[in-house]
Amino acid sequence: MSNVEKATEIVYAAIDEVNNMLAEKQRIPKDPSIVLYGQNAVIPSLMLMNLVVAVEEVSEDEHEAEISITKVFHSVKDLIDQVKDLLDEEG
Repeated sequence: MSNVEKATEIVYAAIDEVNNMLAEKQRIPKDPSIVLYGQNAVIPSLMLMNLVVAVEEVSEDEHEAEISITKVFHSVKDLIDQVKDLLDEEG
C-alpha cells in the first residue's frame, strides 16, 4: 500500500471516529474537497481538534506510525497530503 493510500485510509478512519460523535446532519463527508478549517468549514473548531487527535491515534494504532499534525490544513485533501508527507518522513 502506498503512503497516499495509507494516508487516505487513516484520515477517513479518523473522520468515521469523529462522525460517531456528531449528529447525522453534522457529519463530515469523506470528500477531499470538504473544507475543515476557515470561513467555510463544515465542523466547529473543537471537532477539528478531535479529528487531529483521531488521525494521530489511527496512524499509531493501525499503521504503527507516530505522527503529529502540526501544520495548518484547510481541506480533507490538505490533511491527507500532510499525513502522507509525515508517513514519507517516517520511512
